[in-house]
Amino acid sequence: MVNSTASSTRKPAGVGALPPTMVSRLRDAGLRRTLATRAVLGLFLARKGQGLSHTEVFSELRTRGIDIDRVTLYRLLDRLALHEVLQREVDEARAFRYWLAPEEATASASASVLAGPVFECKQCHQRVPLSLPSDVWEAWWQKTRTTLKRNRHQAQELQVKVFGHCASCQEET
Repeated sequence: MVNSTASSTRKPAGVGALPPTMVSRLRDAGLRRTLATRAVLGLFLARKGQGLSHTEVFSELRTRGIDIDRVTLYRLLDRLALHEVLQREVDEARAFRYWLAPEEATASASASVLAGPVFECKQCHQRVPLSLPSDVWEAWWQKTRTTLKRNRHQAQELQVKVFGHCASCQEET
């Protein structure tokens, strides 16, 4: 729960109005624009393309003067992921990481195909879409689905990620 005893004269850093598209997404999902919701989404909007763990979000919110309970934050992140405002995935350390979901996010497998493969930095968890012509990507996906169907498997989701270190992280080492 967000601490309501925080100084009423000081607005926590990083909590402001959300862009109209984000307000619309929250309204369409039936979610409220609480201080905690605005703070969390403001953090993800400021770090577009970067995946954050619960611990990283919690720490950053504390740094910005937002006192939120860890369990409340877990629930909020999961609720935002459930309504496709955020995306949640398990990283190689078996920790959940959250990303701002693309505005055209949808639960259909074919839509995830159109997003194409991504490169993800193992250090900073920044994501960069990889260029691949959509017709090539779609043809590959259709062939794969046909093969799976022939073996009585049903594909529901496709994720293609290339892991490595981004240019910025390589420069730091």
